[in-house]
Amino acid sequence: MQRGFAGAIGAYGGFFIPQAYKYSIGATGGPQTALIAFVAFYATCIAVTWYFYYRKNAEIPC
Repeated sequence: MQRGFAGAIGAYGGFFIPQAYKYSIGATGGPQTALIAFVAFYATCIAVTWYFYYRKNAEIPC
């Protein structure tokens, strides 16, 4: 199930990222809003990964 979920999320990247740029440029005149949203999303992903896998005493350590 995890591979299917990751694959589904990855498949949206080819669609969602260009759409985010398009909407950002249309709404604000530049891609900065989309880039800020991507940075926030990736930072959240890093924090969740650290919490569940890398932190000391994690339930499922790497």
